[in-house]
Amino acid sequence: MLAVLGVLLIVERRHAQLVEAAVQSGLLRLVGLHAQRIQTAVLFTIDGRLTGISLTSGCTIGPLLGIFFLITAVACWFRQFPLRRVVVGALQLCTVFLVANQLRIAAIVGAMRHWGFQRGYEFSHVFLGSAITTIGFVAGTAIFVRLVMRRPDLQPSNPVAP
Repeated sequence: MLAVLGVLLIVERRHAQLVEAAVQSGLLRLVGLHAQRIQTAVLFTIDGRLTGISLTSGCTIGPLLGIFFLITAVACWFRQFPLRRVVVGALQLCTVFLVANQLRIAAIVGAMRHWGFQRGYEFSHVFLGSAITTIGFVAGTAIFVRLVMRRPDLQPSNPVAP
């Protein structure tokens, strides 16, 4: 099941893009910005003009999460893990990746509003966004390694197979 979910997240990443765009537009509205989502784009205003960003295939957590799920499915093939450990690990991984990506997008929006479209986007997308993504990836990897390398329980309950 985990392998199927992994493949779906890679192949059907548009669903992840739509969810992430909806979450981001909601978060921007929560902090008082006029924001709306149109498909995978998040629109907001800069200096009174409507602008926005589009969550492309490279901007979503879907494929990365899918790869981690596929790796976890392979690990489960060779070693039994308690179902609870796999579910908790997957939820932690999803949470870390989603939070990191939402922070990255929020930083891009904030920089564009502060420094203008061109300068703000270039600085935040390349430098700041990469730093936030790297931190999120390292945290997610640490969660995955902890899941895989942890000693198996003596009596695994509900072992998971791929």
